[in-house]
Amino acid sequence: MRLNRKQLNDLKARYGVDRIWSFSRVNSFHNCPVEYQKHYLEHVKLDSGNVYTEFGTFSHNTIQSLIRGEIKYDEMFPKWQDEVGNWEVDPRSYQFDSDKIKTGYISNLNHYFKHTQVPVGSQFETEKPVLATIGDNNKYVFVGYIDTQYVDEDGNLVLVDYKTSSRSSFSKAKLPEKSLQLMLYAIGKHQHSHIPYSKIRCMFHMMKYVTVHYRQENGKMNTSIQE
Repeated sequence: MRLNRKQLNDLKARYGVDRIWSFSRVNSFHNCPVEYQKHYLEHVKLDSGNVYTEFGTFSHNTIQSLIRGEIKYDEMFPKWQDEVGNWEVDPRSYQFDSDKIKTGYISNLNHYFKHTQVPVGSQFETEKPVLATIGDNNKYVFVGYIDTQYVDEDGNLVLVDYKTSSRSSFSKAKLPEKSLQLMLYAIGKHQHSHIPYSKIRCMFHMMKYVTVHYRQENGKMNTSIQE
């Protein structure tokens, strides 16, 4: 549940700061200082939407609805089909860069909503607020919302970030930067729930991909990640 304005103002007063930071705010400045200035300082409404964010938001909300018990498993794929159908007939809808990309993207999520599984665990929560303080004297206060968190079979707290992005954006070289938001969440959980870092697991849930196990010609098993 998102914190309201009063709750955020109470946090400012408690920590003696004039701003509560979000990761999106920091990321905006990192990606484009001009966009940051227009959006956060001049309060200009910018249209930053695209077809990927539209479908990504829907996919994110749908799997969270399943976890919260608001919809049943076999309702996910029909809801996804309805979303795609409405998008196809809307002349104002955002478009993919090419028909090939569109076909691959939709096919991958078709498979996801037919076959994905909720992980084994307990104490599932979605959009869980988390606060982290960074710097000397708690100079910077961050508030974020964990897509999904749960406790796995080994007693680890698992923090999940859903992604409909391509794996190329999460290469080994890019992963440390891509993981900063999850790292902040882990810091917050450690600071305020006193959970050891060794008992926190952070993961990206890549919705367009599956783990494939296969036998090689030499008889040995191998694993790969595929669309």
